Amino acid sequence: MTVRRTAAALVVVPLFALASCSGDPHKPPPYTPSPTPTASTSPTPTGPVAPTLPAAAKKHTRAGAEAYVRYYVDVLNYAQVADDLEAMATVTSRECVECQTVLRSLQENHKTGAKTEGGKWTVIAFSNAHPHSGGEYSFVTTINQTPEIVTAPNGHTEHYTGGKVSYTFDTAWSEVRGWRITWLYYNG
Repeated sequence: MTVRRTAAALVVVPLFALASCSGDPHKPPPYTPSPTPTASTSPTPTGPVAPTLPAAAKKHTRAGAEAYVRYYVDVLNYAQVADDLEAMATVTSRECVECQTVLRSLQENHKTGAKTEGGKWTVIAFSNAHPHSGGEYSFVTTINQTPEIVTAPNGHTEHYTGGKVSYTFDTAWSEVRGWRITWLYYNG
């Protein structure tokens, strides 16, 4: 579901007293209200907010690559909760086949109207791995995944227990695009 912002505008219509044309000096002048200043407010987001790329993830360092992997996971969590496929598409490189599979899975759930509860990923630890072709830094990443229930429109549910899992993320740097995930592999 896309977060929709709505704003309500209050229109105050002052009522003016109509004065008679008799010119009677004992009658008070017609009431004219003073203008009331209105406060300008911005709508407050009511749902999940898309993560922003952290400053650390903009640096061509190992720490920058790790920060980008965490950012990717944050966007994945956000996209699942907010049903924001555009956000996920922006972090999904074409060269990462498994990343494309993750995006297609979210697109399929969106298309069919399947609902997902839980399944949040939290990065716990990084350890070194050897990058594949095109990768610069490679991390065997321990992730905690909360239990997840996927409910199809027909009511059929699939339950996933969650727990600690391991993925390998390969990252590569580009002066134009910054970090990107080039390979994602489920280790178990």
